[in-house]
Amino acid sequence: MLRRSRLALAFTLVASLGATARAEPSWSHLGPVLDGRQFDAVRGPSGNVHVIASEYAELTAAGAVVLTEPEGDGRQGGLDFPPAIAVGPDGAVHIVTRHGGSFADGHDIRYRRRSASGSWDVDVLLGSPVARNYVVAVTAVSSLSLALSSQAGANVWGDLHLWSASATPSQLGSLADLWRADADARLRAHGERIALVAGKPDPDGSASIAFADGGGNVVGDFGASVVTHQAGSGRRGFPDVWFDQNGHAHFVYGAEQQLYYNRYDAKGAAVFASDVRVFDGLGTWHLSTGLGAVAASDDGATVLAVALVTNGSQEASDSQLVWSASTDGGATWTAQATVGKQTHGGEGRARPRLVGLGSAFMLLFNSTAGQKLEVSLASGFEPPGADAGGAGGAPGGGGSGGAVSSGGSPASGGAPQTPSGEVIEADDGCGCRVAGAPARLSGVWLLAVAFLLCRRQQKL
Repeated sequence: MLRRSRLALAFTLVASLGATARAEPSWSHLGPVLDGRQFDAVRGPSGNVHVIASEYAELTAAGAVVLTEPEGDGRQGGLDFPPAIAVGPDGAVHIVTRHGGSFADGHDIRYRRRSASGSWDVDVLLGSPVARNYVVAVTAVSSLSLALSSQAGANVWGDLHLWSASATPSQLGSLADLWRADADARLRAHGERIALVAGKPDPDGSASIAFADGGGNVVGDFGASVVTHQAGSGRRGFPDVWFDQNGHAHFVYGAEQQLYYNRYDAKGAAVFASDVRVFDGLGTWHLSTGLGAVAASDDGATVLAVALVTNGSQEASDSQLVWSASTDGGATWTAQATVGKQTHGGEGRARPRLVGLGSAFMLLFNSTAGQKLEVSLASGFEPPGADAGGAGGAPGGGGSGGAVSSGGSPASGGAPQTPSGEVIEADDGCGCRVAGAPARLSGVWLLAVAFLLCRRQQKL
């Protein structure tokens, strides 16, 4: 009976090992696929990835280029900022590009639309050239196509202008105190919900996120919902945002050689009371702000972030790409690991893009070898038996969308910033760096115990 019990326990432990083991992530590198250095990329309703660089392109989820068209962006230098692209729910493609001019005098900002049937049916200018209008963004919901452009004042600080993008565009208004020169801004959407992220990498700067509904007062909604993040130290900024299919916005931004994360629920409330530090020791460059990108699986449970480890040059010209992943909606993260590729940071102007593809991911980045865009694919981040419910609510909580600590339990303090001016700071003691280690370690111990029990059985 004792022998049978030991054998049964051994088999149970081995079975538990299979249940707790994590899938090992894998990366496949496709190499250069498109011309250009400054670019933007999004996933469309069909699941394909749409890219704007020196030309427009459409890629399958496997990275195959199925379409290129000459409509592109005229500013592809290493210190230019990227153009912008969006795909609406109807499949129409929207791009905003820059042409001619100079950073001091401004560029022609052009909005173009490719209809769902495949014809470029709109090509218009958004206003006239103004100083430092090189930062652009665009998104599209069923009720509105929204574009953004920057303008600096007499110094490096300036405004973000919002446009109703159509055959007869109109300026909806402007947002102040969210942006400065040498930093970018982005628009992304899910359903009718639009997120705006921007940064002010001043010596003690900040990154901001705001939300609006496409059918409402977009400028007013953004202005009333701004949340300012100031975890870490130094010049904070260079944010990125990705919506999962639950409508949660996954948000990252840089601080001094670091990258921080938070998640906002479908109502626009921060899930974590303190921002979670994902990367540290990212190296120095002109501003030394952490540079990265984020995307999530459709269910929001798996979140992937990438960052640049710089070579210490002013432009971050030969930076190593590293990654970290979370399988609990951003509460805990794996230890930093290398992607195995290098990229040119363009002094913060040429950051990579991550695109979520269900449970896999596509990473797009510019090559250090020349003006080429490279593509890498990543998968295998979800552990077997992952909850398909994903991150619809707070990790480990009741799904109420309230703020929680980085450990997944209800927060005891440090409420997120409201429009009244409170600031979200960081939980530097979150222990978030090695989320994957306990599962792997416990699996090793289970296997060792099972082996010893079997050896003991053989001796009896």
